[in-house]
Amino acid sequence: MWNSWEQASRKNEEAAIWTNRYQQRPRFELYDLQHDPEEMINQADNPDYEEIHKTLEASLYQWMWEQRDTLLYRFRQTDL
Repeated sequence: MWNSWEQASRKNEEAAIWTNRYQQRPRFELYDLQHDPEEMINQADNPDYEEIHKTLEASLYQWMWEQRDTLLYRFRQTDL
């Protein structure tokens, strides 16, 4: 299925926008699904969502630690 999107993106500008969106993702994504159900506006850097972002990020780190995720150290290093 992905191959068909890549092929379409060579001929179709809208398909190119969507495939690029999924290939080049930001470090963190946070969406307000009530106001943005299509997840078009990333709120991760929005100060109004800072507390939610911090809480979710801490939960993610905790979960990675509990899972003994080998990428945790590298993931945390990029925060410095």
